[in-house]
Amino acid sequence: MKKPLLTLALASGLLQGCLSNDSSDATNDSSQLSLAITDAAIDFAAEVNVVIEGIELHSDQGAHTVDFTEARTINLLALQGSESEALLTGETLPAGEYQWLRLKVESANIVLSENGAQMPLTIPSSAQSGFKLVGGFILPANGSADFTLDFDVRKSLTVNAGSGYKLRPTIRMVNNLEVGHIGGSVEGTLCAASSSMAVYAYEGIDATMGDEGSDTAPVASSLVSDAYQYEIGFLTAGDYTVALTCFAAEDDAEVGGDELTFVVSGNVTVDSKQTSIFDLQAQ
Repeated sequence: MKKPLLTLALASGLLQGCLSNDSSDATNDSSQLSLAITDAAIDFAAEVNVVIEGIELHSDQGAHTVDFTEARTINLLALQGSESEALLTGETLPAGEYQWLRLKVESANIVLSENGAQMPLTIPSSAQSGFKLVGGFILPANGSADFTLDFDVRKSLTVNAGSGYKLRPTIRMVNNLEVGHIGGSVEGTLCAASSSMAVYAYEGIDATMGDEGSDTAPVASSLVSDAYQYEIGFLTAGDYTVALTCFAAEDDAEVGGDELTFVVSGNVTVDSKQTSIFDLQAQ
């Protein structure tokens, strides 16, 4: 590699796929990997497109590369809530422990909501050869693994003064066997008509709620649609605090310390492969 890679910790630590009953040494066995990508919306962009050429993975046995026949352009903002797009489906790879994976990103651009202008996204020089996620995951011998990469555009996009937008990716990797979703309606009178409404999800019951750039940032978020609906996808099963803000457009992930106000909140339990319905209403 000519340049160092931008490294991102895998939020869920060591991720393990669906184990087979074969207890033999995984060194000589293969596994099937399925990998998808998802995202959540932002209010000032109609599209955020990432051009991906392939995926590189590294295990105890060395590097493994899967190059796409043609580079794939993926509009991340089309993959909201529980929607995702497959990158790999049943790809045969050596079984074993993997230390990292890298999306081989060729380029990226943004289409602004206000005027439809398309602008290139500046990728930090440390990530010019791709977005590398460092952590750990297992591909089980004679079994399969099914993961999703949650590419959080809200946290990843920042504005370069006088020079457009910069993409510094924030990505978490989750095991699809262990995740569920939260969705529901929002009472329209909770915010003024011109507000930027979003629902944030935080780990734990009655969690401390901070802005996107704080130490208590949400795990994920969702804009509220014109029909006053929201959906936050691919949350690891467990307890969450969800909260509605009317000022999402003012939340700057790069700065942190924003005085973000939440008008209503509540606790929700997420079960794997299920959608928990939670409506946000005046209390």
